[in-house]
Amino acid sequence: MNKENYPITKLLNHIAKNIHHFHRNHLKNYDMGWGQFRIILMLFHKEGINQEELSNILGIDKTTLARTLKKMEISNLIEKKNNPNDKRAHLIHLTDKSRNLQSYLNELKSEIDIKLLDGFTEEEITLVFSLLSRLEENSKLLLEEK
Repeated sequence: MNKENYPITKLLNHIAKNIHHFHRNHLKNYDMGWGQFRIILMLFHKEGINQEELSNILGIDKTTLARTLKKMEISNLIEKKNNPNDKRAHLIHLTDKSRNLQSYLNELKSEIDIKLLDGFTEEEITLVFSLLSRLEENSKLLLEEK
């Protein structure tokens, strides 16, 4: 088998593009983009974390995250509160506006998975998840190359 004959990156890019387009269409009325959606979903699980931890968890560089958080603050999606343990740092918290979106955003996240897995058997879903997990692990090797 010649691995070069399988356009894996092309397929993954098309899937990611379609998911991104889906998000854009469903989030535009909430003054939110894909990156902001990811941040809010994480804050639903770990509210009150600092920017550095959020950057590490989501794999977003610090400058991009700072810019996105500033937009989210202006849109009243998050608020920064002083960290009582470190006067130089802030903790990121959800606002009532973003908390009120929790149900919708979780439904949106589920809808994507349901649509992507439409027509798959349980066995196929397990196999797809296993194979994509292996691809993700292998993709980390790309970061190690210089």
